[in-house]
Parts: sequence; structure tokens; C-alpha cells
Amino acid sequence: MIKVICSDLDGTLLNDDETLSERNVAGIKRWQKQGRLFGITSGRQLTGVRRALVNKFVPDFIVCLNGGRVQTITGQVIWNRIENAAAAEVLSVMFSHADRLDKLMVTENGATASVDLQHQAVAWGKLADRLHDPKPIFEKISARLKDDSYSHILLDELTKLPVSPSWSDRFFIEVAGQNVNKLNGLKQALENSISIDQVAAIGDYGNDLYIVKGVGCGIAVANASDQLKRAADLVTLSNNDDAIAQVIHDLLKE
Repeated sequence: MIKVICSDLDGTLLNDDETLSERNVAGIKRWQKQGRLFGITSGRQLTGVRRALVNKFVPDFIVCLNGGRVQTITGQVIWNRIENAAAAEVLSVMFSHADRLDKLMVTENGATASVDLQHQAVAWGKLADRLHDPKPIFEKISARLKDDSYSHILLDELTKLPVSPSWSDRFFIEVAGQNVNKLNGLKQALENSISIDQVAAIGDYGNDLYIVKGVGCGIAVANASDQLKRAADLVTLSNNDDAIAQVIHDLLKE
């Protein structure tokens, strides 16, 4: 029996206008009233998750930054950062492709800041100085590409490094620490109290791949990438058609 549902935000729980439907909210509350857990697994930082939920319901756990920050079912907060040497390698790759980037961002202590690509030498110097510190600094490094056809080239280079690269839509590349992803963040969030086989995970894009493949029931929304649909156990409605409410209805009926 499925006891836990976790959902991505953008393109999954949220409509295209980044709002929550009342039907989805009602479904989530109904699920939680049954004594089951509902959590968020997102590439967003915590402030972005809270802004999206607008206090319409309280998730039982939150996995942010693709696993970079985990709030467990007992309220414990776990940070999973990129080792500084690996972060320096990632940034070096990013800077070498700077002409292909529309934006480069680093996330530190849950807050995301843009890197100045107009003055690369100065920006790289400041980052390189900080990365000499032995204590890991960044939870995530991300880039928005000017041309989505270039994403596979950048991903190919990043996969050779001791990090976890993924993509959250056609134009966004996201990098987390080695073995840091939504699936491992989920395991931390549940604190080994519930079997991963009793979890249903719902997503739409590349950063949902590990979690959709790794849980008991992996679900792709109808608007998901073809790769995620192939990896999923089933495909449900689109994010604009109350997909989460439909999944909850089906699971409770079972």
C-alpha cells in the first residue's frame, strides 16, 4: 500500500501559471487526513517552495534544491553540499561555456545569487578564493542556457565530474553534490521509517528521473519529458488538469 506521495512543484503540482489548483489542495488534505504523508521534492530553494504553496497546506517533508536541503518528517534539517573542489571544476566548465549561458547561479545556505558573466575574470577570482575553504559552500550550481540544443553538450562534460548534474526543463542545467538527488533526499526525509516501496513520486523532467525510477510507484504527468514517461510506471493527467488530485483519488480508491 502506498503511504507516501511526493511531488515536484513546477510542471507537476503547479499549473503553468505557477498556481495551486483548489482540487489539488483538497486532494492533498484528504490524503493527509487518512494518516498518510505528502511531501514536496523540488529544485527550488525553500523560499520558492513556500511562496508557491501560499500556506494552502503544510507538507509533511520538503526536499529542496534537488536534495541539497532536506526537511525531514520530524522537522530536522539536513544540508547536502557540493565539495568545494568539485564546485570549482563545475564553475570552470560553466565559465568555459559562458557565451552559451544566459545566466549562472550559485546557491549558498538556501539562497540563490547570480554570477556576473559580464566580468568573468573578477567573478571567477572571487569564487575561486572562496572555494579554497575546506568546508563545502554551495548546495547547487545552475545555469540557464541561451539555446536548449546545447544542453546535452554541457551535461556530457558535467557528468564526468564528481557531482550530480540534471536538467529541470529544456533550458536549465542544475548541479548538486555527488549522489545528491531527490531520491536520496527523500530517503533522508523519511528517516528510514517508511519503506521506499510504499512511496509514489510524481514529476515532469530530468531532475525527477532518479526518484521516479527508485520508488514503489513512479508517475509522470502528461506534460513530462519523453525520457521521464519511459522511466515511469504510469502516466497521469497534465499539471493543468489537477494531476495530483487524480493520483490521490486513484490511490485512495485502490
